[in-house]
Amino acid sequence: MINEKENTINEVSNEKTLENNSEKRRIKLPSVKMPRKIFLIVLLIAVTGSFAYLAKNYLIAATVNGEPITRFSVIRDLERASGGKALDGLVSMALIRQEAKRQNIVVTQDEINAEISKVEELLKSQNQTIDEVLQLRKMTRNDMIDQIVLQKQLEKMLLGNISVEENEINEFITANEKYMPENAIGDEIVRQQVKEQIQQEKFAQEYNNWLAELKNKSEINYFINY
Repeated sequence: MINEKENTINEVSNEKTLENNSEKRRIKLPSVKMPRKIFLIVLLIAVTGSFAYLAKNYLIAATVNGEPITRFSVIRDLERASGGKALDGLVSMALIRQEAKRQNIVVTQDEINAEISKVEELLKSQNQTIDEVLQLRKMTRNDMIDQIVLQKQLEKMLLGNISVEENEINEFITANEKYMPENAIGDEIVRQQVKEQIQQEKFAQEYNNWLAELKNKSEINYFINY
């Protein structure tokens, strides 16, 4: 009985000791607060460093023995060399899109797919693929689709104004007889090819006249002179 009481007393004593130790361990250390100004400086340094690391590939095109060549300098030289031509092309594309929208010209997905199939067949005959050609020209498929849509819009707006007469085909074959196969006048395949060539030439002329007229009646403001 005495032994049991002693054991009980020892257990209670041990529990109190553990509680005291726990209380000691729960003592809070005084908090150290960083001054707001120093905190902001540290944060600014961290953000600036992260931005510099992420922006490096966007700001620097190359380095030569540690000397950076910025993308801005590349763009500047490109603008000097062909900025005017590039800007004129962008202006023309904007005018085409706007006029197509005004005339409610729609290019369907089936029309786009048909043009892509034509290009694929043509490149296949030359042992090439669309992806290979796009890679060489630094273009994406979306870039190609944009060009197809633009071309189809132009065709829908302008081809109705173009016609090729039979006598024009005959005159073309006669004028270029030495480059033609025998009996070209009566060859329907040759005549179709000639018709398409004449049509393309007329289309180019019609487009130039149409675009010039569209530019004249549009409000175009240039803020940079190349």
